[in-house]
Amino acid sequence: ICMLNFKRLILFGLLLIFLSGCANDVSPTETVQPTSVSIQHYSTPTPTLVVIPPTAEIEPTEIPLPTPTPVVYQVVANDTLIGIAFRYSISLNDLLAANPAVDPNFLIIGTDLIIPTEGGVTIDPSISELPPEAVTSAGPVKCYSSIDGGLTCFWLLTNDLDTPLENVSARVSLLNDAGEIITSGTALLPLNVLPIGNTMPVMVSFPSIVSSWTQAQAQIVSALPVLSLEERYFGTQFSELTINISEDAISANVLGQFALTDPTQASSESWILAVAYDKNNNVVGIRRWESETGLAVGEAQAFSLYIYSLGPPIADIELFLESRP
Repeated sequence: ICMLNFKRLILFGLLLIFLSGCANDVSPTETVQPTSVSIQHYSTPTPTLVVIPPTAEIEPTEIPLPTPTPVVYQVVANDTLIGIAFRYSISLNDLLAANPAVDPNFLIIGTDLIIPTEGGVTIDPSISELPPEAVTSAGPVKCYSSIDGGLTCFWLLTNDLDTPLENVSARVSLLNDAGEIITSGTALLPLNVLPIGNTMPVMVSFPSIVSSWTQAQAQIVSALPVLSLEERYFGTQFSELTINISEDAISANVLGQFALTDPTQASSESWILAVAYDKNNNVVGIRRWESETGLAVGEAQAFSLYIYSLGPPIADIELFLESRP
């Protein structure tokens, strides 16, 4: 029995020693320090509150729209003002008003012309239409259907003034039975100049025939006096002319030579216009021939062209010749 008590006493002592060691590991006075973190503070302005009264109106910001920019066209050889206006579908007066510093009778190659667009330029209202007595009509408008299904119209004009004219054009309109305009087009002179006392046709082509048209009317749109004629156009003359009209009188061949009347001059280009008439002196066809080279001093140049009738047989042919420096 004493031995058992002694063993119990030893076990009890060992148990006390173990519990004492465990108590030191979990001492309540020991603390864990947190990791040090540096916190940065930023100063920001306090927003100001703006109160808009209920009666206040806020105007919207207007975004400017781009202004239409006029087209700038540079004059090249053989240009005329009426041709440029026709190309851009504007009136000659609008083109003149947009370029008041440009001499309409003397276009210089390389000149920049302002082509007015809607809202792009202000047209000068002081530029008026040409008086109607500047040129006179030599007959009614004659129209013929062409092979390609279009319609070609001629209107003969006579220069009754004492000065040559250029930039000659007319407005040709097709009307129905009720006198209403179906379509219109600008008819142009085939050459630059309408000489004093001469008669020459203006011409316009419509791409397709309007089946409901019954009559055609025309009126003068533009014509300007030629200034410095001798400086801008040379005197010319034909020689050795031959005109051969076909048996059916539907075509003709015109050939010959031409030269400047002043043999000391030289030209850069020459145009020949052939106008075919029927027996009633109505224009039935035109043909313009253009030289590929100029005329040297004292030189004569040969030419040959064919002209065809769009309507009745050819009864007569008239020729015009124009040469420029």
